[in-house]
Amino acid sequence: MAAKLILPGMGGAYRSEVFSAVSANSIATDTLDLSRCGSFAIQFDSRASITGTVQLEQTFNGGDAWTSFGSAITLSSGATVLFEESDAPFGIMRLRLVSITVGTTAATIVGFPGISW
Repeated sequence: MAAKLILPGMGGAYRSEVFSAVSANSIATDTLDLSRCGSFAIQFDSRASITGTVQLEQTFNGGDAWTSFGSAITLSSGATVLFEESDAPFGIMRLRLVSITVGTTAATIVGFPGISW
């Protein structure tokens, strides 16, 4: 499946599927093309108390050479992580669910034209 193109601005925001403890040690369904964004933010919400970690992964060749992007993200309700121009360039990204022990969550990813936080 082709990566979903994320364009800068709230109109291009992406909402993930819901993740739970059953999702641990798996890869999210969608891949996201963030190559047109100068920066981006990812925010997690929870529908119940959440504990666990998620790792962003990136590739530039379309999918067979994934590497970790940044540090693993510790999940909590409202956890927001910002990636700015100095973290670029951004390629095709995906979420790897390292561990989710309690609760459920979903991610919203929004691209921006290039912002230093």
